[in-house]
This record gives sequence, structure tokens and C-alpha cells, in this order.
Amino acid sequence: MLRSRLHLLLGDISESQMQHTLNPERASEGGQTQVARRYQAMAAMLFKSKSYDKALASVRQCLAQDPKLASAHMLLGQILAAQGHCAEAQAAFEQAQALDASLSSASQSASGCPVAG
Repeated sequence: MLRSRLHLLLGDISESQMQHTLNPERASEGGQTQVARRYQAMAAMLFKSKSYDKALASVRQCLAQDPKLASAHMLLGQILAAQGHCAEAQAAFEQAQALDASLSSASQSASGCPVAG
């Protein structure tokens, strides 16, 4: 801050640049999104270790923090499919693809649940 004030006095920066230094923009991804990604990482780890109930709880926590996280909906679908809840899994896969059309249906076909097509 002191350095910026000196640059302002020397004419190296404008008053608006000084104000930007004093009041920087807020980070675009923070708070709830970061918390959601941590829950998602935990859910993925639990899913890989076949702790499906704990993975399901963690991914639901993730989606409570950030319901628009497409990859979390895909993970939810995978967990539900592994538990044999095919209808719920299909709904989660569809939600994931609605949020991010680039997500592949390959994980759906590998889930053990029939893929609607």
C-alpha cells in the first residue's frame, strides 16, 4: 500500500489504480465453491474406496454448497448407480449434462445401470 501511494505521488499510477489497490476486487471463486470442491474431493475418494454411504453424504454436502457443480452431479450419479439406485442415478446424470453438455455419457454406461438413449 505504501509503495502504491509513492507511485501515485510520483505520477506513475492514476487515482483509480490507487483505489483498486486499496479496494481490490473480490475473488470470483471462493467461500461456498471452495467448500463444495473439498466435499466433492472427499466424496470421490470415498467412492473409490467403495464407502458409498459416506461418499453419498459428502457429495450431497457438496451440492448443498454449490448446486450448479456439474461434475458433482456426475459423481452423485456414479455413487447412486453403484448402490443400485438406477432411476436416481439417471436423474443425476441428466442434471450433470444439463449443466455441462461436454460431460460424456461414458461414465453412465460404465455405471451398471441401463442408459436411456
